Amino acid sequence: MTEALPESISPESLTLSLRRAGVLCGGRVSSIDAEVSHTTIASQITRLRLAFEGDSEGAPAALILKIVLPERIAKDWSGGRREVEFYRDVAPATPPGVLPRCFDVEWNHETQHWRLLLEDLGESHTIVTIWPLPPTLPDCERIVRAWARFHAYWLDNPRLWGGRSDPGRAPRPSMRV
Repeated sequence: MTEALPESISPESLTLSLRRAGVLCGGRVSSIDAEVSHTTIASQITRLRLAFEGDSEGAPAALILKIVLPERIAKDWSGGRREVEFYRDVAPATPPGVLPRCFDVEWNHETQHWRLLLEDLGESHTIVTIWPLPPTLPDCERIVRAWARFHAYWLDNPRLWGGRSDPGRAPRPSMRV
């Protein structure tokens, strides 16, 4: 079953996003199929399958589109803005392989609309359970290890302290998780 795409998603818009991200040089997105969609508390997540014309070597065959739920738009709720800031500012500075790659972020302050175009990890990763069901203990252990790799990188990173180490404590030894 093919899902309906938001009006802002078109072959042309995805071509521009992938070119800005440096993963599509000579070709262009020729069509998009919205394959799977599910709703979370705050967003709608849709898997997009892309077809290309021309040279598309290195371009992703699928993307994850994450957009705000219209009923979650509120001036006093900042979850979408914070997620956009994370993928715009923190994710690019994090070592490859720790987070999904983000190919585009959008945030409109006036309308509170936002979107993320993320790497589709569906071939190598699975959703361990559908919210609100909790993961199994082994799944929780894998999730905590992944979080630990991310936090270990940023723990004493001078970028968090304006180019200097945290003056309030001694640097910690490197952690290997």
